[in-house]
Amino acid sequence: MGPVGSKQLAALVAQRSGELQLRCFAVVVLKQLQDPKATDNILALVLDPKEVLALREQILLLAIELRHPRVPELLVALIERHVDDKLDVEKKLVACQLDEQSPIFAKLFGLLEHKDWLIRKKIVNLFCLMRHPQAAHHLRTHVEDPHPEVRGLVCLALAAQGDPQAYQFVAQAWEDPAPQVKS
Repeated sequence: MGPVGSKQLAALVAQRSGELQLRCFAVVVLKQLQDPKATDNILALVLDPKEVLALREQILLLAIELRHPRVPELLVALIERHVDDKLDVEKKLVACQLDEQSPIFAKLFGLLEHKDWLIRKKIVNLFCLMRHPQAAHHLRTHVEDPHPEVRGLVCLALAAQGDPQAYQFVAQAWEDPAPQVKS
């Protein structure tokens, strides 16, 4: 099957009126074809909360496996938009095995300053799973985060980064009046 067949399969996946089982099967076939360009037209479905979760998950896994260049920015967009936690975005971003020089890290570090504490928490959680040489520097600024869940998670992330000051911050966390910080 050539590029025309891949495009037809992608069109079938994107067709909301189509049967879900057939749409999911089309994603499986696209995976076997190993055609990253064919996924271009269906990646946007991952961001659509009205789309069926199972299909969104399959498309995302396909794009990760094919190492589609837009996957990291797509995952960051999912974090920013709170497009549902069932996709386990942080772990999928780790699976992308980003290069330390990737511009996505600048975006992630910027999201640590987001006004929404849930987004800050997701980014801190990401750095519990993924190491980066500059992460500890950015995380240290959130030891005093206004939200206790973020403060507590920062200590874990600093330890995961191998930050020598992590123990000092853990001791400081035990003195925090909020129970969420200690848990």
